[in-house]
Amino acid sequence: LMVSFEALRLAGATLTMALARVSVEIVLVLILVALGFGAAGALGGPAAGWAAAVAVGCFLLGRGVRGWRQSAPPPAATSQRGAALDAAESTASVEAEGTSGRVGEKTLVRYGLHLWLAAIAWVGFERVDQLLLGAMEGVDAVAIYEAPWRIAAVTVLVGVAVAGAVGPRLAANPDRAGAGDLLSRGLRFGAVVYLPLAGVLAVISPTLVPGLLGEDFADGGYVLAALAPYIALLGVAPVLSSAIDYLGVGRIRKWLAFGALAINVVLDLILIPPFGVIGPAIATNVAAISYVAGMFWVGARELDLDFRSLWRSAVRALAAAALGAGA
Repeated sequence: LMVSFEALRLAGATLTMALARVSVEIVLVLILVALGFGAAGALGGPAAGWAAAVAVGCFLLGRGVRGWRQSAPPPAATSQRGAALDAAESTASVEAEGTSGRVGEKTLVRYGLHLWLAAIAWVGFERVDQLLLGAMEGVDAVAIYEAPWRIAAVTVLVGVAVAGAVGPRLAANPDRAGAGDLLSRGLRFGAVVYLPLAGVLAVISPTLVPGLLGEDFADGGYVLAALAPYIALLGVAPVLSSAIDYLGVGRIRKWLAFGALAINVVLDLILIPPFGVIGPAIATNVAAISYVAGMFWVGARELDLDFRSLWRSAVRALAAAALGAGA
């Protein structure tokens, strides 16, 4: 549904689905974990969040289809000669598709399978920290980690909205330089918004999280501060992943996603025993950096990115982050 809305350039519908998913997920995770369900609660919340997103998406899609039907112009009257020409063109089109349509379907299914596997790997990336924490440190550690993780997840919404605006336009732009400029602008916007946000959160999180959730979650503030690099990457990761998918090289993203998952698992196993709930945050940062770096390399290979403007925007955003953190 989200991909359909992006292809139709309905970024508002995509953002609404994301808001519904995150809202339901946060509320249910906090309730279930507080009731003592631990890792089961950490998994049940996301499942309910996606169910809510699908329900909202189906409603928006149905309303949009009804609106399109009502606004569609009536078929224009045609002459007998025009009708004959239309029939001849339709017959030729069917005959042409008879020889190539099957190949196109296979290609579409294969490409969709690559994207599905990438999505599966990313879901595992998002949940493996909680599962390993529950197995190694217990239910209380899961609750402390899950709360700041959900707060960090909310910040991705702006990046998702920008990705929904950039990706479809890349596919419709045949000019390599023009498409590269469009992607560069999307990445610059993500850096300018998310780097200062991450810097501010890194400073205020130790007081923000216990202020919102109570002193029992005081350690969660340090978890959110440790996740600042991951939050900074949320401004560019959705833009890059959407761009790669629409450029037709999404099969590479599958391996990048599984690589990030493997890095996260290995580092979790190494860092959780000595660092507790901070260990998965460090592992997530390292894995996310590798994932985004790989996607950036793919994007730079496919398009002519404006590296000078990207570096300039990144430096300015880092300066703004430092000022915000020190204020």
